[in-house]
Amino acid sequence: MARRVRHPLVSLAMFLVVCSMAYVVFENRHMLKREKVGQLLDQMTRDDVQDKVFETFENDGCFRGLRSNLSWRPNENRYRLDIEVEDGEDCENKAKALCEMIAHLIQDEAGVVATVAAYDAAGREVGRCVL
Repeated sequence: MARRVRHPLVSLAMFLVVCSMAYVVFENRHMLKREKVGQLLDQMTRDDVQDKVFETFENDGCFRGLRSNLSWRPNENRYRLDIEVEDGEDCENKAKALCEMIAHLIQDEAGVVATVAAYDAAGREVGRCVL
């Protein structure tokens, strides 16, 4: 039985069609993502949220202060805030609950989702909440 031979121009045309489709998909990749782009806050709103967090939790015995500013993480598509907690086993056990309360406060005040991580004085992460 004879094998059918395809003309080389047909193979070239199919290759060019596949390459052009790949190029179109690459150029429009932002439209194909299912995730929506997060809402970016202005500096004044971020400062207000940080002040509200500090005022709300400054009388908490385990809350030591803010370790960083509220910052946008484009890869995570959310904000992040790092806090410091006091040393001790009680505060380390309470750190996750404290992170969760702060994350909910940020969500209520600014309407954005945030990751809150708690660190002790040595720089170890002792708690984290991702909303």
